[in-house]
Amino acid sequence: MCIKHFWKDLKEIPKTWSIKRQMMVCYIFAVFSMLILVFLFMITSFYFLGEHTVIKIEKTQSKQATDNMKELVAQGASYVNTKFQDIFVMNQLVKEMLYSMLNDENAYALNYLNITDYEHLPKENLTKVINLYGNQRVCFTYSCYKTFGEIFNVSYSLIKKVSRFNNIWPTTLVLTFQTVIRYMMYFDEGNFMITYPGSYIPSTYRPTNQTWYMAYKQNNATNLATVGYPDYLGNLLDIISLVTPLTDNNNKNIGVILADLPVLFIYQDLKELKYLGKGDTALVHKSGQILKCNGKGWWSNSYDSITQLEDSHFWGKVLVKPKGIHFMVFHDEVYRVATFPIGSQNNDEWWYVLMLFVKERDIMTYGSDSRNKIEEFGGILIGFFIFCGGVILAVIIMIIHCSARSIRSPLQKIADFTNKINSHAVESEFLGNLDINSLKEGNDEISELVANYKSLANVLLKYQDNRIHNPFKITTERVYPPNELFNKSKFNLKSLIEQLPDSKDM
Repeated sequence: MCIKHFWKDLKEIPKTWSIKRQMMVCYIFAVFSMLILVFLFMITSFYFLGEHTVIKIEKTQSKQATDNMKELVAQGASYVNTKFQDIFVMNQLVKEMLYSMLNDENAYALNYLNITDYEHLPKENLTKVINLYGNQRVCFTYSCYKTFGEIFNVSYSLIKKVSRFNNIWPTTLVLTFQTVIRYMMYFDEGNFMITYPGSYIPSTYRPTNQTWYMAYKQNNATNLATVGYPDYLGNLLDIISLVTPLTDNNNKNIGVILADLPVLFIYQDLKELKYLGKGDTALVHKSGQILKCNGKGWWSNSYDSITQLEDSHFWGKVLVKPKGIHFMVFHDEVYRVATFPIGSQNNDEWWYVLMLFVKERDIMTYGSDSRNKIEEFGGILIGFFIFCGGVILAVIIMIIHCSARSIRSPLQKIADFTNKINSHAVESEFLGNLDINSLKEGNDEISELVANYKSLANVLLKYQDNRIHNPFKITTERVYPPNELFNKSKFNLKSLIEQLPDSKDM
């Protein structure tokens, strides 16, 4: 009941309003409702369009990121692999030369050079390079040898033959500058080791206990790359070794030639390998060991193997698919990881996998940027719409005001003129002076109403004038004095019309 009365009272309120107010309220409500609907439509359309656009951008960005990361890591792996293959070419060259010299000492026109152990190297040729070789002085002019085991087991004839390599060692090291810091040859049957540059080898050093030798024994028929290990002949830098087996005339393995590479050099070559300035790189051995450079890599000192990461399935997926894109969770962050194997030239046998890690939120930040830009543009558009809507509403209010005034003004003049007639009905002098032409006509319906009212008013005024000058021609009833005609001073139109004579009296 309360609601019913409320609506009833609400409906009665407009009836007390003027025409101007009613028109103003109706038009403003209609225009405001229309603007609200258009605004809601714009907001809804803009929202769905923005979401669709952002999704499209994110999909495009994701695909582009995948393709770019694949290309980047492939280029990085190709660069490292090229370096490795250059070193293996050098190793293979020495291997072929040794094989030829074992068959024919005159195969190469290389002089036999004096080769000694480290203690007998010329002192003036010893140089200290701390950042590579620590505090030990090395000789870049000659190589030196180190014998192991009993002296009578050492093949001095073989030492003499390999002394001829002193002619090529300096050039070989120059060709692999900023990649290799040391070349070594170890002969199982000869029981000695050659190092270039000539370096001090501690008495406790045993080649057969070294990482490179154990890897060679496990894969003695092919080229191989080792896991990372400290350089015990230098300043304990993390290094890897590229190992090539040496064979004799009967194709029997007699030892190895190897090149030592600081992991730091490799990472320096890969420091620019980033996706849009983001991400980190890592070299991981096939065994899962992470190659580190004194804890400066992305992995720091926290992990030695990638299998120690919290995402236990990640490495298994990489082993199955070493070339591709994988996702990994690390410290509550999702990483997109591009991987590419590094190995033999046809990549059917690989030793390391190069990984490029990029946080997923860094990749998709462009989607967020696009969303922010769309929202910013949407805010500007909405603000412009509100401004235009306000201007339109103001213009409409002005138009309604003028229209209402064009309706209200003539009606107000009619009301005012009527009040004048009623208030001075008995004042013949005043009635005679009323200017009926002050009610202006026009061409619309309101003007037509004014014209009809003027005609009626003219008739009444003329009739009143006649009634005042010929009072006895109108009725046979007793004529009252003018001040008693209607017992009141107002001019009553209805009573006046009732006193009009019939046609037969005229």
